[in-house]
Amino acid sequence: LIVFFLGRDGIRYVGTNYIVTEQSIPNTQKVFEFFDRSFKYKRLTKSINADTTNKDDKVLNISKWIYKNVKKIKNNEIIIDNHPWTIIERGIATDDQYSDILSVLLIYADIESFFYNRLNSIWHPITFFSTTKKKWSILDPYYGVYFLDSSLNFSTLDQDKNKDFIMYHLILGKINENNFRSIFSNNKFDSFDGMKNYYFNLLNDLPTNQSIN
Repeated sequence: LIVFFLGRDGIRYVGTNYIVTEQSIPNTQKVFEFFDRSFKYKRLTKSINADTTNKDDKVLNISKWIYKNVKKIKNNEIIIDNHPWTIIERGIATDDQYSDILSVLLIYADIESFFYNRLNSIWHPITFFSTTKKKWSILDPYYGVYFLDSSLNFSTLDQDKNKDFIMYHLILGKINENNFRSIFSNNKFDSFDGMKNYYFNLLNDLPTNQSIN
């Protein structure tokens, strides 16, 4: 069965500007590329976190690396949706691709993670992660926003739903009226209060910790 499988061709699906095409490639090439990507993910996450074993620090280190090394795609640039490693190779990404590559790198750092593109009807990709005891937290890698509690630990989903969090930025620190426009440079929000209310409404639709587990 293995010889039969490796001797045949398989299908690779590639999205270009949201148009998906099929490419026929040998299964031997697909297998090789799978292990090659896996090795690259492991090597990258190990390099990013060379100086720490703390899982919370790993989450921030990986998120900061992505934020600094992957740029937001511009209107005139081609969108490629292939394997997540393509995001690293190109160094540009759409909002959902930021969450995609973050969740993959977190998993390779032994941190449970996944992402949603929508919370109910609102399109806003959010990455979920768990660093301890199946308690889930969230991060918005596209804007570099994360959420802490009053003890400066990652806030839980219940705290987020109850507006019991402090908003921080991966580079600029605590988000306030003086720096929020630099974070949301696409003029997504007219005011600081407008930004806070948007996130309050968004996070109100988070799933529960129990439902995720």
